[in-house]
Amino acid sequence: MDDEFSLSEYLPDNRPETNNNLQKILDEYKGSALIQYAITELYSNTKPEEQIELLTRDQRGYIELLDDDMQVDNMHDLLEINKTTVVIWKRTNKLFAKCLELVKESQAESVESLMWREAANKENKDNITRMFLIKARKPEYRENAVAPGSSIVNVHVTIDQKDYVSESTFTPNEE
Repeated sequence: MDDEFSLSEYLPDNRPETNNNLQKILDEYKGSALIQYAITELYSNTKPEEQIELLTRDQRGYIELLDDDMQVDNMHDLLEINKTTVVIWKRTNKLFAKCLELVKESQAESVESLMWREAANKENKDNITRMFLIKARKPEYRENAVAPGSSIVNVHVTIDQKDYVSESTFTPNEE
């Protein structure tokens, strides 16, 4: 995602001072549409008085390398960070967490696309791939699927101010 990002459709409000500030921040991340998109998404869900913590050089490097499909262990070595650092960044920096979410979503889409191509390949005899793909698209093939004609019954009971919840699948007998 190295395209330029169009700000106009994502402006959070009509106050020029906010939009000018946002534009300055976006300019710092020219060349990284993914990070720019994450910033605008966070801005649109943030109160005007709240500040969004920007990415450090290492955080930006991590996101960009991950987006370029570099192996995580190689990134840790290159940036001289450990796995715990990434967990801390994710918990303490909303922008880093949002960027990480977007990269992982993009990677999942790429993997799914690859799996669909492989499943459609008649030369490939990998039935496990086909099984996972059909389960992803058709709930009735999943292990916890409710059989056609079945109903899920939820029972909620409160005894002595304590709640008890039970769920069961009911399938009528067909005779």
